[in-house]
Amino acid sequence: MKTLSFSLIIIIGLLTTGCQPSFDNHTIIEYLDSTQSMEESNALLEQSSRRLVWDIAEMARENLELKPLEDKAKAFLEIGKTLDTYIEQLKDSLLGPTNHLFLKDKVSVSQQISMSQLQLAKDKAIVEALFFSNLFNGTSQLPQATILDSTIQHVQHSYLDLLESCWERGGLPNTVFTQARQKDSMVHYLTQDLHFYGAQEAQNWDTFCFKNQPMAAALLTLTTIQNSIKIFEYTIVRFLKQQTTYGALVYDKFELVAQSTSPNPRLGEHYEAQISLVTYASKASMQVVIDNDTIPAIDGSVYYNIPTSKVGWHRYSVHFILTNPLTNEKETWNRNFAFEVIP
Repeated sequence: MKTLSFSLIIIIGLLTTGCQPSFDNHTIIEYLDSTQSMEESNALLEQSSRRLVWDIAEMARENLELKPLEDKAKAFLEIGKTLDTYIEQLKDSLLGPTNHLFLKDKVSVSQQISMSQLQLAKDKAIVEALFFSNLFNGTSQLPQATILDSTIQHVQHSYLDLLESCWERGGLPNTVFTQARQKDSMVHYLTQDLHFYGAQEAQNWDTFCFKNQPMAAALLTLTTIQNSIKIFEYTIVRFLKQQTTYGALVYDKFELVAQSTSPNPRLGEHYEAQISLVTYASKASMQVVIDNDTIPAIDGSVYYNIPTSKVGWHRYSVHFILTNPLTNEKETWNRNFAFEVIP
């Protein structure tokens, strides 16, 4: 394989040093326990990713501008299905559909594995026959290491192509993908879970992972490949979900205000006021127009000062203009206010 590496391969390498390593029962059970734990992790990752896609789809029903995000999220999950299914078939070929079931059980492997299953998990010949031979169980085949390498590369390139398509034609609207200058840094950030590294370092990955390795180690390697894919899918889909609020204003500042219809009561009269909690978006640009005079806002408020020349009620109209700093979209409100001048 030329571009994709997997974190637990390092662990496998540490446990299998030497040209002819031996694997005791304890080591084999550790491999199988790790595989079982990763199977559970993969199931949770897949469930979480699908939940995020469902959330995006629900939001897209209310806001059609989010439909491109929904389509991209669904496409990312579809890409990995072929590889995931193929790896499950490889596991079944190694372990058999029946024996494979105990790895998905929540009971520890050490508490349920039989001696015959343990011996099967130590088998190296079946691993080399499946991954390097042109004949497996009496049937002609291409060596599965070659097919696995090709499939992983195809899936990886498909992921990258789909990710880069998010910037096409000006980018997905109202998302960070409209920022062309951020493309390279965002691609690097989002693909770091794929663990890219050079071709020279990866040339013998199949020999390293499957030559002279027991079935238990091969199962762990295959499950780790699935884990890398599912982590990447979750990372991408979570990022797409975050884009659903990219252009939205966040009302993150709060203030108490008091409004009184009689701000200047006479001695002995009651003072009445309506006290409210107001909120505003600190990043938004706000302008207030009063009697054709534009007043800039400071911390979400404007200060209106006007001299009075006669007793009685005075009314004025206020026009609010709120500008989204990301989209430059404007929202406006109008409201009438009044105050009384007393002698």
